[in-house]
Parts: sequence; structure tokens; C-alpha cells
Amino acid sequence: MNIDHPPSSNIIVSSPGIFILEEETVSDSLDSFKQAVYAVHARVQSPLGMIFVSALSAAATCTQGLIDVMCPGGGCSPVSLYVVVGANSGERKTSTDRQFTRCISDFEHEKNKKFNFNKGSNAAAQDIWKAQLHALKKSLNKAITKSDLATVSKLEERLTEHYNNEPIAQASFRILFEDTTMPALLRELAATCKNACLNSSEGGILLGRASGEYLLYLNKLWDGDELRVDRISHESFTVKNVRISLSLMTQEALLKRFVNRRDSFAKISGFLARCLTISPRSTQGNRVQLNSAQQDASNKKYIDWFHDRQIHLLSQTEKQKEGTKQLISFSPEAAKIWNNFYKLVEHELKENGALADIRDFASKISNNMSRIAAVLHYFCGQKGDIKAEIAQFSVDLCMIFIMEFKNIFGIKDPIQQAHENARLLHKFIYEKLQYHPRPGAGKRWLCQYGPCRLSADFDAAVAILCQQNIAYVENDGVRGSYSVFLKSTGFNRVHAPSPHFNAPASDAWATLLQTTHSIKS
Repeated sequence: MNIDHPPSSNIIVSSPGIFILEEETVSDSLDSFKQAVYAVHARVQSPLGMIFVSALSAAATCTQGLIDVMCPGGGCSPVSLYVVVGANSGERKTSTDRQFTRCISDFEHEKNKKFNFNKGSNAAAQDIWKAQLHALKKSLNKAITKSDLATVSKLEERLTEHYNNEPIAQASFRILFEDTTMPALLRELAATCKNACLNSSEGGILLGRASGEYLLYLNKLWDGDELRVDRISHESFTVKNVRISLSLMTQEALLKRFVNRRDSFAKISGFLARCLTISPRSTQGNRVQLNSAQQDASNKKYIDWFHDRQIHLLSQTEKQKEGTKQLISFSPEAAKIWNNFYKLVEHELKENGALADIRDFASKISNNMSRIAAVLHYFCGQKGDIKAEIAQFSVDLCMIFIMEFKNIFGIKDPIQQAHENARLLHKFIYEKLQYHPRPGAGKRWLCQYGPCRLSADFDAAVAILCQQNIAYVENDGVRGSYSVFLKSTGFNRVHAPSPHFNAPASDAWATLLQTTHSIKS
């Protein structure tokens, strides 16, 4: 695998302030999609990776009702995407999400104006129908009591006709679902909504109610399977020709707790393997750069382009005949890129391979790559088959998703884990004790409340901090017990010092979006 870094484009990455240097013409292209992401980053200044996957999820929601993708490895697949973001409080998850879901919400609101206008007349028609039904049943009971068979026969015909003429209540138009149970969601999907997104910038609500049955249904919906739902207390129904994407942003701690509960059912069931999960680096403390009016105007063009594409595609979806979708295929050059990626992933699934600890996720990443490529191709207004440029970009994205998933859920290398623990311990001591005369505390207290609960992990993290000349220790006079203090030399009360560790890997989102990588056979 060779990774090349050609010269960067005319985009400057100066996190979190990103802006376009030269005046450009907005067009339907992958470049405009990237520029829209940068523009939102400059406006909201939340983590770039979180913005990108939010944009990708919104694009999937707007295209999934129109297209399916023919995977080069064989088989036709929906293009729905499941995206999960783990980010701590203050990372502006809600503000980021609104940048891409606002248009969808506005589209819903516009379509529901007619529904709200007719709501009163629909309710009145239902009440009249129920009153007439009650009168017919009352007359039928009297006729049966009197053994008036002729009247009973006539009333039976009228009753049958009345049932056949029951007014159907107009359902509201829905795309976005947030706080919903699975039975309620399935009924909406079966009755009125064939194109939906389970979306929440406070995903803890959904994760809290995600039972085993909930996750298994989500698996089937991701696969595009037809569902037959039978209930004793309700009429049976079928969910078919439905496409649903998932976009959850939640606290990183809640995400890990969700994965670790119920005997890790989220992993065992295959739900997590279908999700593109990231935990982007924080931008807090660096969100100080303000853009000029000229930069804001330049950035706004790309955000407006993104919103226009959303409205256009949602309008097309509304007019689409049920069950008819355009099948998007890969060009020969793009198919070769897909095959090279598939072989690379498959090779690393072997025992002791780089992906051996996340085989469930890695086994589905090629399918997700196909979906991402099709979504970007169609959302960006491209014609014909998927081109090599978008296929390569989708591969690069999936390489990042593999890295993110492995970093969050994979078995970490002991050295990498020790460096990560050292970073977390440094952050904890600074945040909790920075205003103390000597910022630090005893091992027992730090193990009880800090990020390293195990004594061996704590000792290794402290050793790295001391080696980096960031901290020092003092013995407490008790065997195995000592206190850890951050060094005061150059200690800034406003901004924490930034220790540089060899691991973990640096955030790759900015590099990825600015440059192009190549995987060659």
C-alpha cells in the first residue's frame, strides 16, 4: 500500500478557521461538497470529522430514496448510512447537526402545512363516520332482538358499505425521527414514510432504549430487508421498500457504556459493525479565529449549494414511484479501486492481521465504501457510473473509519494504550487541580477518580509523564503509594501545556479532506 500526498488544493487548514483563498465558481462536484464541510467548520468551529460525517449522513438521507448501488463484489445494496459520533459536552454537536438537518426540517414543515390545514376537516369526517357507525350498530341490535331478518340483512349490507367507506386520516409528512420507540417507528415506515433518518444530536436518548430487538430491527432496515410485523394487540403490517439512515451524536462515555452493556450485544448482533463510528479530537480552547465578511460570504455559497441539493433531491424523492430506484454502478476504474481496497482489508483479517480484532466491522466496510461512493456521486450531481476520483476518496474515508473504529473498540497495543492513559491522566490532573499551589494528588485518589483505575495502568502512565518531563512523583512513605504533581515550570494557568506523545496517531480528517491519498495494487 503506497500513500502519495500530491500538492494541496487552494484550501487553507488552520483549525478551526478554514476558508477558501481564491474565488471559485460553485458547481455540482465533490470539491463543492468538501468546501461546504470546510465552510460549516469555519462557521461552527466544531471538530472537522464530526462535521463531515454529519454532512455525509444528511446526503445519504436525501439520496437513499432515489438510488441503490451495485457493488463491484456482487449484489445490490441500499445507500443508507449509519453514523455514530462520540464527543464530549461542549463540542457543539447540536449546532453542527442543525447545519445539515435544518433544510430537511424545513422541507417537512412545508409539506405539513397542508396537513395542518386539513386537520380539522379530517377529524370532523372521522367523528361523523363513528357516529353513523354507532347508529347502524344500534339499529342492527334492535332488528336482531325483534328477529326482523329482512331489516338485519339490509343493515348488514349498509354496515359493510360503511366500513368500506371509512375516511382515512391524512398522516403527517415525516423524515426525521428522534425520540421514538421501534414499534412506533416501524408503523410510520409501513404507513407513510419510506425515506427516513433516525437522527439525534443527543443520542443518549436512543441508546438508552436500544434493546436487543431494537438493534436487530435496525440491522434489517440497514440491509433493506422486508419486515413482517405481527402483534397480538394490533393488526399485522409489512415494512417494505423503506430506506432509513442513522445519525447519532452522543457523549463518548455513554457510547462506550452502551457498547459494554448487555454482554456487548451491540457488537454481537452486528449493529456496531454497520456503523461508521468516530470520536473526533476536541476543538475546545482553539475556537478563537473569526472570519472576515468576505470569508463568510465565500463560505456561505457552498453551504447554500449543499442546502439547494438537499431540497432538490428531497423533492425528487417525494415524486418517486414506490419501489423504483436508479441503480448506480462503478466505472471500470472505480471498480478496480474497490477491488484493491477489498483485497487489502481481507488480507488484514487473518490471524494477527491489523484488522483481526475488528473483523465484524471490517467485513462490512467494503459495502459501506460502496454506499459512500454512491451517495457522494449522486448528491454531487454526477452523471453515469461512479468515477475513480469519488471511489478513491471513499476508500480514503473508509481507511479513516477503520482507524477510528479500531481506536475506539479495538484491542490497543500496550505502548499505545500507555501513551493514551498518560494523556488522559495529564488532562485530568490539570482540569481538576490546576488552581492548587501544587497541581497533583496521591495515587489512591487519582486511581479512584481518574482515568486509570488499575494500578499497573496508572504506574505506566505516570512513568511516561515523568519521562516527558511533564510530572514528578513524591513517595508517601507507604509501600506502593506516591503522589503525582505536574511540573510548575512554564505552567500556564490559562492554557494547559500540550505534551507531545509518540501515540496515538494524529487527527487525519484535515489532511484527508485537503489532499488525496492513493491505494495502489
